[in-house]
Parts: sequence; C-alpha cells; structure tokens
Amino acid sequence: MRVAAIALAVFLAGMLFHIRTYDVTTPGAQALWNQNELYIFVEQNKLVWSQDVWSFSLTLAKGLLRIPTAPDFQRIDCTVYRITSSKVEEHLATGWHVAGAVAPYKGIPHAFIGGDRDAGVYRWTGNDFVKLSPAEALAASSGYTYMDELFKRDGWTQTHVLPVRGSADYKVTLGGVAFTVRSTQAEDGTSKIELRQGTDPGRTEVVYESRNKVGFLSATEYKRLVE
Repeated sequence: MRVAAIALAVFLAGMLFHIRTYDVTTPGAQALWNQNELYIFVEQNKLVWSQDVWSFSLTLAKGLLRIPTAPDFQRIDCTVYRITSSKVEEHLATGWHVAGAVAPYKGIPHAFIGGDRDAGVYRWTGNDFVKLSPAEALAASSGYTYMDELFKRDGWTQTHVLPVRGSADYKVTLGGVAFTVRSTQAEDGTSKIELRQGTDPGRTEVVYESRNKVGFLSATEYKRLVE
C-alpha cells in the first residue's frame, strides 16, 4: 500500500508540474521601397508548449523518432521597419502573417490576405494594420491580375530578403542617397539585415538580428507571451 501511495503521489505531482518550452524562428522577410522610403516586414514564428512531466516525456520520445508534437500556442509576429534617408523606425505588428503579401496602394503598404480566415485587404497605419471596408477592399483589389502590377503602377520595387542562402545585397536609393541592404542567414540559425549608406563599411547599421531559439519558459514568461 505504501509503495502504491508513493507511486500515486509521484504520478499526481508529475501531472501538476508543468514544463514550458518554446521555439522561435525567422521564416521570412519582404522589402518594398520607392524613391523616398523603404519598408521591411520581418516575421518571427513563435511556438510554445506547456506540458505536464508525463506529456513532456512523451514529446521527448516522439522527438527521438522525429514525430512532431503540435504546439499549445502559435503566433507569427511581424516587425515592420520604415527606413528613409535619415532615420529607421521600428514597429511590432503582433499576430500578422503578411510577409510576401504586402503591396503598395495609393502610396501606402497594404496586406492582401486571401483564404477564408482573416481574408481581406489591410492598410498599414504606421503602427498596425487596419482592415479596409468591403468597398475599399474591392477598389484596392481590382484593376490588376498579378500583384507585381501594383508595384509598377505606384513606382515601387520589392524583393524577399529572407530566407537567403548565405548573404545577398540589394541596392536602394532613398531621397537621392544610395544604400545597400544586406541580408544574411548563418548556419547557426542567425538571421541579420543590415543597412549600409554609400560604400563606407563604417556607416553600417544592423536593422534586424535574431538567432533561432529553443528553450524553457517560466510561468510568467509563458503568460506574457501568450496574452
């Protein structure tokens, strides 16, 4: 009986104690620009698991067999950089999976989101995205067949700066000033986007840098992330 009671106590303790793990990666980034401003939309995919000891042990076993375990929480956040010849602005758009779906309309970046969930056209306000009315969305979505036509019509250029093999450079002129945007992804999982003015390496600014991260979260950190 004593052994059974101890075993039951251990089993219940394992169910009550939670282990919280996370996995953060940088899957992609889109850049678009005209003669005066450059926007870079960088996404981070955030996966979080909150499991009791026994579920966590099962996940470890599945991992050895390369069997994926669905996360308890997933969110893609987009960091938006607006760059001019004189400054770099940074804004966080929480929960927006838009890199690759952004195009200019009336001189402002808009996210053209298809599918059933959250489908529509969203205007970048400078701090976040706001959904256009059905009439506005219809006007924004009409008059073109391919999204590249929106860039040509408004005199903008775009490219996907991430993912990239090794590194790549992109030439951009803002307000008559020449810049080079360099994107890099290293084998250790580090993604970096740099902005260099002219040809002087000393005038290089790191716009974005993040290394893919896997680890553990405290209860407070977990709550802060999922709220």
